[in-house]
Amino acid sequence: MSAEKTPIDGSSSANTLLQLHQLLTSCSKSISGGNFSQSQTSVSKLINFLDSVSDASISELEPGAKENAFKILSGIYEFLCLPSLNQENIDALSFELPKSASKFAGVSPQCLEISDNIIHRFIEKCSPRDMLPILCEALDSPNKTVQAATYVCPLISGLSDVFISLQRRHFEQIKVAVPVVVKVVKAISTESDYEDTELETLFERIVVNALSIQTVCRKL
Repeated sequence: MSAEKTPIDGSSSANTLLQLHQLLTSCSKSISGGNFSQSQTSVSKLINFLDSVSDASISELEPGAKENAFKILSGIYEFLCLPSLNQENIDALSFELPKSASKFAGVSPQCLEISDNIIHRFIEKCSPRDMLPILCEALDSPNKTVQAATYVCPLISGLSDVFISLQRRHFEQIKVAVPVVVKVVKAISTESDYEDTELETLFERIVVNALSIQTVCRKL
């Protein structure tokens, strides 16, 4: 799904939220309608829009960008929690939204919390076994526009939830994920441009991840 990023239309949060609503509605209709090509296009437009919002909030080039980011991220979470949202929509969005939501994690502690909630929602509603490669792929592909130390935090926490939720083949799944986590954390640890609080949050997530593996091992 490659396309140029959709710029944020207007400076007000009302315009941004309206644009989000329109994009989510388009995604829902195209996915439910079974039009694969159209649904791909709709999801791509949504992701490009979210990336524009997260980029603007992290760079702080626009007034009120961080506030907009929190509202947009909250809107995504509320959409995912709608009782009327069918499993087909959730499954289709699960491939792209965890990665996109994690890009907001470095905006503020509040955005980090909502990013956690979004990923946890997907793990609740989708197969943990399906979510593991999605989270690993997102974890292994941070880009230069995001703060890697905070970007990976929701994804690592998501993997912790996945490990606990797996019903079978625990060792095989954990064996796939652990090298990805180690590689990413090692790369971040060698960089020197992160604040202590960012690294502290990251290492707290790593400890929880290790404890989840320990819990699974005790059940085997």
